Amino acid sequence: MTKDKRIKTICNMVFTPVVAEIGADHGYITKELFEQNKITNAFLTDISSKCLQKALTNFKNSSYNQNCTFLVGDGLQALSQVENKQNIGQIIIAGMGGLEIIKILKDEQANFYNQFVLQPQRNVVELRQFLQDNNYFICSDRMVKEGKIYYNVLKVKKVDKQVLLTQDEILFGKSNLVEFNPDFVDYLKFEIAKLTEILSKKDMPEKLTYLKQLQNILTNKTKGV
Repeated sequence: MTKDKRIKTICNMVFTPVVAEIGADHGYITKELFEQNKITNAFLTDISSKCLQKALTNFKNSSYNQNCTFLVGDGLQALSQVENKQNIGQIIIAGMGGLEIIKILKDEQANFYNQFVLQPQRNVVELRQFLQDNNYFICSDRMVKEGKIYYNVLKVKKVDKQVLLTQDEILFGKSNLVEFNPDFVDYLKFEIAKLTEILSKKDMPEKLTYLKQLQNILTNKTKGV
């Protein structure tokens, strides 16, 4: 089974024995959680029977199969079939776009849960803004590099009031700014090199401002390292 840094980072943010993986695909995250003995039961969902078949096949000959419930449905709607929703400690939504994750979190079914692990493929800034505006507290927000791709993994919980983020936290993720994360440093260097190349060919004031912002963050992250 695939055990990449992205999946391991997601698994590191799981702390409850019962989870639901929304849009599970092959169910690699859930399987890794079982192998780490982090969970006892799981609900795996996907949009159609055909999509869910990948997870069913992956778990077919696994000893964990009897501890899994496989459900067809759109987003959190699939969990409307679950009687004891309160047993599900965390919802995992990974591998889809940030705007799609926002759509899922807007569903009324989201009101039954307050702990989430989110891994958007894109539009992470829009997702962070949504989380702030809708009373989600971002407990952890780490960047991880797998191959040539940078992923953001967020552990969040629903709270009673809005927890404001700084503009830098919305853009880059608060954990990356306060902790030393080699993958985030690598990302900053990559973006700086890309912007420097663009600005060498064309004068673009907005991009120049952003470049200076990235350079300042990089200087602060590598100071004393």
